[in-house]
Amino acid sequence: MQGARFKSHTIGSTRRCYLRLFFLMAIVPFLISPIPGTENATTRYEQDVSDLLLEHGYAANIVTVQGKRGLRASQRSYTNSLWTRDLDYAISGYAYPLSDLSVFRDNITQFLTLTDAEGMVPETIYLDRGLVENRASWDSMPNLIHAVYVYVAKTGDHAFYLEHRATLERIGMWIVRLDSNDDGLPDRDVFPFGYYDSVRNSVMHTYALAKFYSAFRELAALETYVEQDGSVWQERAARLREAFHRPTTLGGYWLDDQVWPIAWRGANGQIVSILETFGVFEALRSGLIAPDDGPRYGPLVVELQRLLPALLDGPTPMKLTLGGYPPEVRRVVDPPVPLWMLDASAPWIVGIAAPAYTNAGYPDAADRTMRAYTAMARTTYPPVVEFAAGSNARYGAGNSADGGRAWDSAAWFMAIYGGHYGLTMTPEALIIRPRPYRALQDDGVSDFTYQDTQVQLRLDMLAEEYHVHVDRPIQVVLYPMNSGSLLQVNNGPALSQATLTLTPDREYRVRNVTSVRSPVRFPTRFTAR
Repeated sequence: MQGARFKSHTIGSTRRCYLRLFFLMAIVPFLISPIPGTENATTRYEQDVSDLLLEHGYAANIVTVQGKRGLRASQRSYTNSLWTRDLDYAISGYAYPLSDLSVFRDNITQFLTLTDAEGMVPETIYLDRGLVENRASWDSMPNLIHAVYVYVAKTGDHAFYLEHRATLERIGMWIVRLDSNDDGLPDRDVFPFGYYDSVRNSVMHTYALAKFYSAFRELAALETYVEQDGSVWQERAARLREAFHRPTTLGGYWLDDQVWPIAWRGANGQIVSILETFGVFEALRSGLIAPDDGPRYGPLVVELQRLLPALLDGPTPMKLTLGGYPPEVRRVVDPPVPLWMLDASAPWIVGIAAPAYTNAGYPDAADRTMRAYTAMARTTYPPVVEFAAGSNARYGAGNSADGGRAWDSAAWFMAIYGGHYGLTMTPEALIIRPRPYRALQDDGVSDFTYQDTQVQLRLDMLAEEYHVHVDRPIQVVLYPMNSGSLLQVNNGPALSQATLTLTPDREYRVRNVTSVRSPVRFPTRFTAR
């Protein structure tokens, strides 16, 4: 009986095993074939680094506190809080590889809901205490506008913008009211802290102007996207830009004997003229300073390229300033801001610096910048650092000892997708303008998601052409690769750019008509190697 029971059990177990095996064979194709639209994008540009930064900068920082989900600033700090600054920089990078932006939507919604009647956005939301705070941080307002813009551009979510349109109008008007004399520039010397709050400045700041300029243009684009008139926001952006380019003697931001704009000015007439890198690179990213500004743009980008070794001189790229901040601008707090932080480096700046270099015709400088970032990311745990200074820094060495940073990791994706592959997401169209940092074998982007469409992009840097394939119709704006002047799409007519609707099951070949590679637009005194 005992043997019979054993035999019967064995036969039954065998049958069950076969049934399970048959079931698994039936469902394996579904297990190993991802659901369409849920894959994250991958690239040929050091995908191992992308995986590392997505794991430690994004996935490890998703928290749920008392039923509210958000993306914290880092693994080592801010466990129960959300910050608009981190939200802005994080979505600017992670929106590229991620197909699901629901975590960001949750974050954005919380900040919009808690924006006050005057349009002031919380700098911080404390999830565990149900409290909000803004410690005189001006950048919370343009931070949230930009986060909404990126979310809507990536997803095409009209309804989300329409739902929160009135709140975004209030936020935009908070920025407008900073200009009390209606000359196009903010003049109210208030809210002294933005991104780098270890020093005291104000809204009268090149970095602030670049963020405000972007906010105005993004509100205009969002209004147009929902078939409203965005011209008033465009006009505000244009007035700000025109005033910024005046000399300092006329209230603008340029000294006659200096190729970069001043860092900031005070209501008392004080001018801080140092090269503050993140302000200048953000001005280049936003278009506040553009190639059309010949007398300004040309000498500036030449100097930025010449100064690259000094800006990379530290344990991490890139320097906040050239030569450090003067001690008298250090923020007064208890305990004091460590003096070394006045000449520190911050890796998030790479996200806006590398594209600026390659867009100016210096892909080798962009590549050198990315190699420095990569070396830092691969040798820190958890990657990456926040602020650090080396022994050659003006005030000595130091390190903030924070790791697993959300926004500093997101900088990688801003630099690679936005610079090397030249992808720009707008609500109306996907802009493709590759500016490769270096030639890679079988280079390209797979499964990039834009408004529910999967895009495949393949680059051939040496042949100066790229190929695009989509699985659903989308509107695109195509530009020549590198600094070419004309392109052909599938052997069509020569154009400076092509705006068209791509259709599925067809590959589009975009080829430079001319074959000038990596031209130097302006005289150069240094070549990064």
